[in-house]
Amino acid sequence: PSSSTTSSHDDDDDEEESDAEGKNANAEDLENKQTQQEAQRFESELQLKDYEGTFDDYAEIVLQMGLVSMFTLGWYLVPTFGVLEVLVQIRVDAYKLAHQTKRPDPSPAESVGTWGVLMESMGLLAVYANAGIIVFTTRSFSRYSSLQKLLIFFVLEQIALVLKVVTHASIVDVPTDLYEKKRRNDHVVKRHKIVLFDDDDAADVSGGGIKDSDLLDDDEKRRRAARRQASRPGFLE
Repeated sequence: PSSSTTSSHDDDDDEEESDAEGKNANAEDLENKQTQQEAQRFESELQLKDYEGTFDDYAEIVLQMGLVSMFTLGWYLVPTFGVLEVLVQIRVDAYKLAHQTKRPDPSPAESVGTWGVLMESMGLLAVYANAGIIVFTTRSFSRYSSLQKLLIFFVLEQIALVLKVVTHASIVDVPTDLYEKKRRNDHVVKRHKIVLFDDDDAADVSGGGIKDSDLLDDDEKRRRAARRQASRPGFLE
């Protein structure tokens, strides 16, 4: 009986080893297949044409913004078609970047640069264009002479410009909570750069009401307390 039991245990061990070897072989085969698929994908991407840059994409956006903002009064459905065109363009650009061109090289930028100036210019031109459409093409001012229409145009566009400036000034570009977080991060980075240890934790940061104690975690507070205690006279005596 002991010999039969030993042989059965040996058979079980052999089966477990064969199962483990089979699983390892399957895992290796799967990994090799995934590696081959990734290599084929990378090789296919190398055959694609280079990404030409963002000039055409920005030009399309700015041109569409100008058409929508300047000629909305000519046809009230222009904004609706503009939104539909933007949604379609997003998917078209995504397909172009994913399937037709190589991956673009990332380049850091703080803003959109000159394109932002062009967008602001489009907004100003829209004021004059819409004021001209209202005064010179609608029936509301048909009974006025050309000189009167011109005067009305100047008054109307000045009012529109004032409203545009007030609206632009009243809109906050950066939310308040994000602005406070950026100021906190800038302060922490500055303190690490200049290696400044200020014992006055209640001091405000740049006069903005942000205290050092608000920027520190519990461990840093304990370390500062230990340094202050060590610097007191008589501590080492």
